[in-house]
Amino acid sequence: MPGVTPLLHTKVRGESSPFSTVYISPTNGVTDASITLGADPNFELDVAFYEGSKALLRVVRQDGSSDQKMIDLTESMPDKVVWFNSRASGGYGTFDTGWKEIAAGEGAGSYQYRVMAGQIYIRLKGDGWQGATFSGDLNVERKLVDIPEAFKVKTRSCFPFPKGDGSIDGSMIEVRPNNTVVFYIKAVGARIVPIVSAPIENSNG
Repeated sequence: MPGVTPLLHTKVRGESSPFSTVYISPTNGVTDASITLGADPNFELDVAFYEGSKALLRVVRQDGSSDQKMIDLTESMPDKVVWFNSRASGGYGTFDTGWKEIAAGEGAGSYQYRVMAGQIYIRLKGDGWQGATFSGDLNVERKLVDIPEAFKVKTRSCFPFPKGDGSIDGSMIEVRPNNTVVFYIKAVGARIVPIVSAPIENSNG
């Protein structure tokens, strides 16, 4: 019906301390949800919300301590959005997707992304030597990766694109606010593919 805002649903996942209770309260007044954990620190909460809503996540631990975090709600949430356990204090921050494959668009199957601490990182797939051979047009902008639509790049970030021997010849890789990674090469051949990054808007971090 015109003028009626549809009710959406999503799953919010994260980690907390074992045997703690996690509460979630959407800011628009839709029903709250909670879960009391056992030994498994992972949690998943089903949430009903309206588009553009945020939610307050709160944990109460067995020792009486508590913590909370405000997050953005979307229909397609990452695997985990918040940590309320030792991983957060150990430098993981409150949001870390781990390395995920680019599933669609340019770079699918060959590149990976990771969202952590308000940044999105893009790399060539794998933990080994990040090198590849590049050919084709010189001094022309060419797309390397399409960044998943679940995240929105805030600002343009630019990085050198070294040759295979480590030398810099002016070739560049850029992360763009239109959610693409593009590159320019001045010569064909082997290149070191750096991990590139940029700040994102909906980081929940």
